[in-house]
Amino acid sequence: MSELDKIIEDLGGIQKITASILANLRWVIKSFEVCDYRGSSASRKITGQWAAAYPETTGYLIPTLVSAAEAFPQLGLIDIATKQLSYYVDLQNPDGSFPSQAKGSPPYVFDTAQILLGLISLASIVTPSDQALLLIRKTKNWLQNQLSHEGNFQDHNFVSGYNPSYYSRIAWPLATAEVIIDSKVSPGTKQFIKLLSDRQTDALSFVDWSLYPNKLALTHNIAYTLRGLWECGELLNDKKLKKKVIYSLSKLSEVIQQHKQVAGRYDENWQGDYTFQCSTGNAQLALLYLLVFERTKKVSFLAIVSLLLKPLIAAQRRFSLNNGAIPSSIPVWGRYQRFQFSNWTQKFYIDALSKLLSLNDYVGR
Repeated sequence: MSELDKIIEDLGGIQKITASILANLRWVIKSFEVCDYRGSSASRKITGQWAAAYPETTGYLIPTLVSAAEAFPQLGLIDIATKQLSYYVDLQNPDGSFPSQAKGSPPYVFDTAQILLGLISLASIVTPSDQALLLIRKTKNWLQNQLSHEGNFQDHNFVSGYNPSYYSRIAWPLATAEVIIDSKVSPGTKQFIKLLSDRQTDALSFVDWSLYPNKLALTHNIAYTLRGLWECGELLNDKKLKKKVIYSLSKLSEVIQQHKQVAGRYDENWQGDYTFQCSTGNAQLALLYLLVFERTKKVSFLAIVSLLLKPLIAAQRRFSLNNGAIPSSIPVWGRYQRFQFSNWTQKFYIDALSKLLSLNDYVGR
């Protein structure tokens, strides 16, 4: 039995995992439906109230819909994804940015970059792709214009004056868009990526990878940082950059195996807060470990995948309100998005389980 087979068996088997993904996708579809398919609701409370559409996470939900469409053709996921093109055409500001919430709200560089991931995905499925490519060009140009010669964003930050290390997840879509539009990654974006990668500490964490300065970093933001750098390393064929990510992932795996559980957040010396688990971060990290395994074929990167995903499957709602959804925190009253079921938690849950099944299918051939 392969290591992937063992993980799948530990999580309940292929049929259970497939059913879990399907139930989760139905919740995601409902999050679009309640917004008339113009964006996905950011979250739903434990008591049932849906939030307004969230442009940022709707953006990176689009690649999830597109990827899942082949396995679940009965759900009409491509149709839902393509409907978001007109939503973003109407939402985009004249300068190329996107409002962080409803039209007229201030733009953030991070949020706009996550929307860019969705636009890039849309350009691959809509015909003709001219409208999507125009949105990509305008968004790319705005992000480039915000990036200073020193390699940081001085304005439009979630926390004023703070450029966290998880801005690597800005660098990833920006670099990708540059390749699509300009056929190369710009020197400014390369400088930005290097400055972020240079923040790795002797402890193999990264300085300022938390949501707020001088705070513990949620696994959600840790995974943002490492995934962004990994994807930049892949795009640039930068082996040194990818090694930095591998070192940090190996250290985190060591810490998790030592404690036999995952903390919801860590400081820069890997001291964890074990009062809760950040479900979103668990799913993101599981996905990243699978992606690194896919590239390196080193089974050591599979060591904690089951430990990361098992609590999420156990916590999935199977009745009444939020049926199929994963709470943002485990327990649901944990510190992250307390009593909420956020759409981005579901996105990464679907991505992680889908990658696990696809890898097993590929390796088993």
